[in-house]
Amino acid sequence: MDSTLDFNHLKAFTAFARGRSVAILGGAGSGKSFLLSRILQEARKKHGASSVIACACTNQVTLSVNGVTMHSLFGVHAAFHFEENSLWNRTKRNEKLVSQLMNAKVIVIDEESALKAHVLDAIDFVMSHTSGTEGSACLPMGSRQLVVAGDPFQLEPIGVDHCSDELGPVYSAKSWESIFGSLRSGVIALLKGNHRQKQDAVFYEILNRMRIGCCTEADIAAINTTGFRSRNIPMTHTAICLRRYQVQELNKIALSNITGPTFTS
Repeated sequence: MDSTLDFNHLKAFTAFARGRSVAILGGAGSGKSFLLSRILQEARKKHGASSVIACACTNQVTLSVNGVTMHSLFGVHAAFHFEENSLWNRTKRNEKLVSQLMNAKVIVIDEESALKAHVLDAIDFVMSHTSGTEGSACLPMGSRQLVVAGDPFQLEPIGVDHCSDELGPVYSAKSWESIFGSLRSGVIALLKGNHRQKQDAVFYEILNRMRIGCCTEADIAAINTTGFRSRNIPMTHTAICLRRYQVQELNKIALSNITGPTFTS
């Protein structure tokens, strides 16, 4: 076991090692990704890489868990409308996918707070129908271990239409209740502390106040001092833009400043 895990990390890791499902919840810098990587490492070592499914909503997040998007694996996404027969008919036609799911022992979902409730319920439905045994089909996720990581204070996913706006966050899902509810078999690990911004306590406190919506005027002023209102953004800074064309313009400027030969693929 990794000696760099703190007390709360160890509790979650031990619960997973004992076969429990685990929900890793915490704010920025609390060590969610660090713990998730250790759990993934342990799961792949114990069960083999082919028996561990790691997924997330976006391609960017899947990189951190070496996984795939939920859309590419299960066919579920923000605009997805959960209808059991349609979902199962589409799934069972893919024999390779069914075989992969039947072989799965652990399911890992990163940034689960970005999900709507019906997406987790749809995944639970598919996993229960590919459990391989009649008894397991009645259990959450078909008796597999589920590991999720996210921040409950993160902004909820925005619906793409009126129907999806009415759907609740992932924490209101029936499958979440069946795994992590009052009679839960799973464990909820609330991570505390600061593992990423240890050298900047002021910034960490600002992030915490932003997380719960209690920013002060001083916080806003401090954040605004880090912004640039021109295109002359230092190469050492990460720029966050609201529109794609702004990103493309900044990328062109950055590329034009790179010296040396040009290569094309």
